[in-house]
Amino acid sequence: MGYPHLAQVAAALFEHGADYCLFRERGYLDAGTAGWPSRLRRSTRSLARVAVDSMRLMRARITGNYDLVIACDNMAFVVASMLFPRVVLWSFDFMTADPERPSAAGQRMSSSRVGSMLRRNRRLIIQDRDRLELFRKTFLGTSAAMELDVFLLPVSLLRSPARSRRTPQARPTLLQLGGISRTRSHSDLLLDDYQRNSIDYELVFHGYVDAEMSRRIDAAGSRPRVSARVVAPTEVFQVVETCDMGFLAYNSERPDFHYIANASGQLVEFLRCGKPVIAFGRSNLRQLIESERIGVHIDGVSELRDAIRTIAADYEAFSRNCLRLFAERYDLGKRIPPLLDWLATQGRD
Repeated sequence: MGYPHLAQVAAALFEHGADYCLFRERGYLDAGTAGWPSRLRRSTRSLARVAVDSMRLMRARITGNYDLVIACDNMAFVVASMLFPRVVLWSFDFMTADPERPSAAGQRMSSSRVGSMLRRNRRLIIQDRDRLELFRKTFLGTSAAMELDVFLLPVSLLRSPARSRRTPQARPTLLQLGGISRTRSHSDLLLDDYQRNSIDYELVFHGYVDAEMSRRIDAAGSRPRVSARVVAPTEVFQVVETCDMGFLAYNSERPDFHYIANASGQLVEFLRCGKPVIAFGRSNLRQLIESERIGVHIDGVSELRDAIRTIAADYEAFSRNCLRLFAERYDLGKRIPPLLDWLATQGRD
């Protein structure tokens, strides 16, 4: 599992006797604006995955005796709802309309069936009420008032075993996690700022660096450190503990990216290690960051250097706030018992 949150929740379910059936396709059957040969190859590969994984589910339906099925995201939910009587939709990463590219065929197909399947299985796990209301408007339309049995589960992680330093280095290390990309995470703007201000901080990228950003990094005069450590998703804290601050940027007009405060695995990785964050982009992170004083929200990368200095000047207080907020809101250890209780009630009705 590529997402630590998913992996840790799944591990807790396994400890209580759950089984796991891989369903790889999440509903993106073409590459959007890519050329037709590439779109055809990707779509063919995705359709093959849907066929193979649907057969796995059919076998599980025949050979198993399950009280409840948890399906992660729309396509798995649609397929599972055709096979099993009780299904929970765990809406982990749903997509709204994307103005930057046309919707993929698989996304449109699965999205069109979500509402009808929810009328049969009115069980939903989602991160918070903002995302719940957005989900209703996106997939239920005129049925938005339909009653659902909902469990709110912010993206959460277990406490980090790391012992992070509480004072920054003289030249603080700034880390960006996840997809290192111009189109998704403003990594190009961060790299450009580093060319002007590398004397003030060290920049580290860790995650999937796309082809465009790889070329930009190779051509840069001041080259950031690209983490070459290959770690399991649940061991990302090993990289996070080596930095002083985290950089969060969500570059999308989609509403699902705006409501990211309880759905950002990157944020939770930094919080559980006590690392203050600097956030940039159009999202509801600003309100969270400013109200909880876990870092600084900036309107442009020209403000990055001042943000780093602001955090460094009161680092211990920012770090304590990060650990406090993690314990209050994002500690998965506190979320698992009520989740198990809720799932038990869903399997009995």
